[in-house]
Amino acid sequence: MTSSPEQSAEKRADGTASLDQTSRANGLPTDLALLTESWAAWAALGTVLGDAGWRSSTRLPGWTMTELYAHVARGVGVLGAAVDGRSTRPPARVDAADYFRYLGGLPDGQAMVDSAARAAALAGRDELVGWFVDDAPAVLERVHASWGSVVSSPAGDIALGDYVLTRLVEGTVHLLDAVSAVDRAPEPAAEALARTADVLVILAGPARFVDVATGRAACRNLFPVLT
Repeated sequence: MTSSPEQSAEKRADGTASLDQTSRANGLPTDLALLTESWAAWAALGTVLGDAGWRSSTRLPGWTMTELYAHVARGVGVLGAAVDGRSTRPPARVDAADYFRYLGGLPDGQAMVDSAARAAALAGRDELVGWFVDDAPAVLERVHASWGSVVSSPAGDIALGDYVLTRLVEGTVHLLDAVSAVDRAPEPAAEALARTADVLVILAGPARFVDVATGRAACRNLFPVLT
């Protein structure tokens, strides 16, 4: 659940703090500003990748940079469709972590992600880059104008601010994948990494995460919490 400016960090049903989104940056909600920067980084990366770069293997099994780039780039159109198809129902997902938790529980979820990335890659390199360069600015403007609404997502209805945070997490995690694959990929912004860590800690379970990180518990069946 997205916090309102009048609220401090809210509590989820399990008693943990929800992901706060009350601060502002450049007139935009912070996560939207960070997503704008993230997508700009992906746009810049696409303009400098040569043929060898697009064909480079990544640390994701079976994916070259083309599939990786397509996976993130298709999110532009998915977010645009979500904001254009707003829901009148209350959110089914309580926050960004709940979104990933739901998708991670689908028995064929990974196969669906792989299939969607490969289908998007068929659009071609110029089209993929164009989604970031040409389409993303208009989508982000529509998101800003609709901030506070509920939208439909692949994991069910979710507050638009929470869905934007999922897009930021995807862009940030996969930019690290790109950095590991090609020399000219930009590092994610520190603020984007911090927001991504917020989501992953809640997804893993804060108390268990602390226990594992401090050596007080074994790491069995905890990681990875997101692929």
